[in-house]
Amino acid sequence: SFRLSLNGNASGESSSKSYNISTNVSANRVTHASKVNFNANMNYRQSKYDLPDGRTFISPNRDYGWNGLYVKSLGGHWSAGMRSSWGSSTFSNQNWAFAAGPAIEWDLFPYTDSTRRILTFNYSVRARSWDYKEVTIFGKLQETRLSQSLETSMSLRQRWGTIGSSFEVASFVPDFDQNHVSVWGEV
Repeated sequence: SFRLSLNGNASGESSSKSYNISTNVSANRVTHASKVNFNANMNYRQSKYDLPDGRTFISPNRDYGWNGLYVKSLGGHWSAGMRSSWGSSTFSNQNWAFAAGPAIEWDLFPYTDSTRRILTFNYSVRARSWDYKEVTIFGKLQETRLSQSLETSMSLRQRWGTIGSSFEVASFVPDFDQNHVSVWGEV
């Protein structure tokens, strides 16, 4: 399957204005032998504020990147392969960030049903590297660390539309107290 989305919004008052433009392109192919997921995105946000002292403050944020997954089938429900991503974000102080490593996945439904429904559990361990725009609060301009993540994704496609969601828990290894949880959904 192939999906393309383009979103935008703008708002303003007498002392402030902001706008946001984002796009997302995804391509997925699932066969009985393998699964490929690729997603690329770009987001541009800008806010402009007129300050009480007459100055104007402009805050541009540019984020873009891609992520991919390739897994080879180990049967009707299990697969193993690689997961990788690359991105750049002014908001996150990143010239670039790259991650890659092995992944294993289990799908409740057989992969032959993947065009209609999936409920996957994906575990991956990745080496992650960052090149920062400015020195971080930890005094770093570059760093490389090991991370792990467990992601659950669900997608149900019917003639009337698609429902999808994902839930991810991730941490650094061995610094498990440095972690994050993310949730996403769409109808």
